[in-house]
Amino acid sequence: MRVKLQRSLSAALTVTALLWGATLQSATIQWVEPQFITTGEFQRISEFFTGKENTSGRAILRTQADERDGLYFIIKLDTPASQFPDGASLKLDLVTTARKDVITYTLPINSSQSDGRTMLVGFTGSDWRGPGIRPLAWHVTLVDAKGATLTEHKSFLWEMP
Repeated sequence: MRVKLQRSLSAALTVTALLWGATLQSATIQWVEPQFITTGEFQRISEFFTGKENTSGRAILRTQADERDGLYFIIKLDTPASQFPDGASLKLDLVTTARKDVITYTLPINSSQSDGRTMLVGFTGSDWRGPGIRPLAWHVTLVDAKGATLTEHKSFLWEMP
């Protein structure tokens, strides 16, 4: 009886893993919008009572976790961030008005962070020097722990010579 239960459990886990992988292979980034956001725009009334940031169901990744002011890439996904595999990360290649060479940032995705389909990826603190600096071209890639691409999205200018 115990062996049958173990085999059944093993088969169920295998099917779940296969279905999980199929879901992730179909993940897409629907759109990306860069926007400068200040600390005040993140604050909610609940933060004054709890002392914790209210993410409003969004996954928020920042280059400097303690800083909120900065340039954010608002990324709309068709799959909640909670469904990305452990070890997944977001890679963003960026060209700005301040630097013409490509800047690359890689940030880990905490899959337990949000069940929402919106991610805010912020370049904060000294990584972004103010609203006067604008992104010219960008390329967003979500990768698994092995570096395999799950989905990607790029600006029109990214492909220009």
